[in-house]
Amino acid sequence: MNILTTVKAVFNGIHTDPDNGAVHGHDYEVEAGWYGSTERFEVLKAKLAAHIATLDHRPMPHWSAEEMAPWLLERLGCDWLKISRPSIGHSVTVHQ
Repeated sequence: MNILTTVKAVFNGIHTDPDNGAVHGHDYEVEAGWYGSTERFEVLKAKLAAHIATLDHRPMPHWSAEEMAPWLLERLGCDWLKISRPSIGHSVTVHQ
């Protein structure tokens, strides 16, 4: 049996709209998962929170969720990662 342990975090990334120059933000939900992890939820949650803190309420490059997902997957060293924009029903999932 292979167990997947997941944790979630939410952040708001801000950027300037290239079409009209307006600064605005988007809410994102990130869920990261590790197969067979022996780490406690608190440790995994702290790992995710540390990376999310670098994005939360900060100017972001012109990234899409499709570009952010593999970037975060690599930095977290997780096996599975999903980024969602719940307000519009959009999500992207990447895995190793």
